[in-house]
Amino acid sequence: MCADCQYWRHQLPWFTGRERALFAYQSEIKTYFERFKRQGDYQLKDLFRSDLGRWWAENGQRYDAVVPVPGDDHRSWQRGFEPVTALFETVFPLTPVLAKQGTTAEQAQQDRRTRLMTRQPFAFQPSRGIACQHWRRVLLVDDIYTTGSTLHQAAAVLHGAGITAQMDTFTLAR
Repeated sequence: MCADCQYWRHQLPWFTGRERALFAYQSEIKTYFERFKRQGDYQLKDLFRSDLGRWWAENGQRYDAVVPVPGDDHRSWQRGFEPVTALFETVFPLTPVLAKQGTTAEQAQQDRRTRLMTRQPFAFQPSRGIACQHWRRVLLVDDIYTTGSTLHQAAAVLHGAGITAQMDTFTLAR
């Protein structure tokens, strides 16, 4: 088990899910995210559609819900789209039950320590959800796993809302 996974198991002992990513966060992927997120190149959302589709075809039947981690509304408005939704919505059946509260500092501009100390930015939105109490296994999806803070904060909100399902995470890159 990697150091991040050990850290999160200690912080959230109830979180026993698997954490997966399609790609390592290396130079080509960094360039992709620079163009996709920072420069707002919406057309790049489809670049990994077949890779995501293959993963979903092999693994999707395990999940009762796929919950996207919401981004900052202000930054989404500036770029013209929400990156996580854009990446996954044509392949995974998303169930958006989380909302981001307010504007937070951009993750890419923060060091590990600052990211891990970030206050809880998410809220559970039951009006957006379905019969969450029947979920047995949930997949949380995000674009990039850096420290795991964002995904685990999202998981903590779901857990705090009474969702006892097994939670796994999935990102395009880590």
